This record gives sequence, structure tokens and C-alpha cells, in this order.
Amino acid sequence: MTEPTARYVIEIIVIGIVATLVTDVWQRLLQAIAGVPAARWGLIGRWVAGFPRGVFVHQSIAAAKSVRGELALGWAFHYAIGIAWAALYVAIMRFGLGSGPTLISAVAVSLALLVAPWFVMQPALGMGFMASRMPKPAAARAMSVLRPIPLRPLAGLPCPSRRASHPSTPLPRTLAFRDPFERRRMLRMTPHPVLGR
Repeated sequence: MTEPTARYVIEIIVIGIVATLVTDVWQRLLQAIAGVPAARWGLIGRWVAGFPRGVFVHQSIAAAKSVRGELALGWAFHYAIGIAWAALYVAIMRFGLGSGPTLISAVAVSLALLVAPWFVMQPALGMGFMASRMPKPAAARAMSVLRPIPLRPLAGLPCPSRRASHPSTPLPRTLAFRDPFERRRMLRMTPHPVLGR
């Protein structure tokens, strides 16, 4: 693994863990302030434990037989998904759009990722599409939207590995984390270092 690749891998792992941790703290605050029920990661671990046996869908995950170590498995899966989402976000922004993270992109990606819990995980757990079989489906949908809120202001923070991978050509702060199209326009207006135009 080359040094720039190793930096990106470390960056993705750190972003994923920190982002998931911030989300967990935010959920604890919602639980304390608004009485929002805590996430039951043991049920997620019970769901994941069925994967090796080819069991991916349950009528009701709460009624399924409990599995030894399901809580630890649920937490591990929770953070693994956080790292996977971070990898997807970094890939879209850095390699797809050629840009750093922005507030708009973070909001767009976090909303797009609602497809996973609403149309994959919740139906597989027996909750129905978009939590339609839950006692309060509207509240469950609202929680899916509210959970990533504290991550959005963090999206514009600079990333050291991007600057470190090109130490000889530091990126001006005014160009560091702008919209990619605006960034290209500004770069076209910058004089060429050799040709002067």
C-alpha cells in the first residue's frame, strides 16, 4: 500500500469512527432531552448473526431467538457501517467530484443514505418499508433524518491528508473546500506558473 493510499485509509477510518461516535452522543442527548428511545443495537447484532446462515429477513427481529454476543456484534456492525459510509463519501467527493467535503454535499449524501435504513434494514427487521409497521412510523422516520444532524457542520473541516499528499503545492485556503465547479473557474483565472497566462 502506497503512502497516499495509506493516508486515505486512515482518514476514512478516523472519519467513520468519529462521525459515528458524534451521532451516538447526539442520540443520547435526544434521549435525555426529548425522551427518544435508545437504539437497540442488540437487535441489529441478532440480525447480523443470521447472515452466515442465510437469514436476512425476519417477520419481527424482536421475536427472533437471541444470540450470544449480539450486543457487541451490533455495536461493531454499527461502527463498521459508519466507516463504510465515510469511505463512500470520501470516494464521491475526492475521486468523483474532485472536491473536499462541503456542507451541501454532506446534507445531500446523508439524505441519500436514508435509502439503506428505510428500504433495506427496516423491512429486513420486520418493521416495514420506511418503518410503516412500527407503532409510530412518522417518529421513526423523523429519527432517521435527525440522527446525522450533528455531522453536517463538521463536513467542512479541512482534511490534513489531502494537503499532506501534495506538500510541494499547498492549496490556498480560498480554494480548499469550495464547490468543484466554482473551484475550476477560479483555477482557470489563475496565471500559469510558466506561461504567465
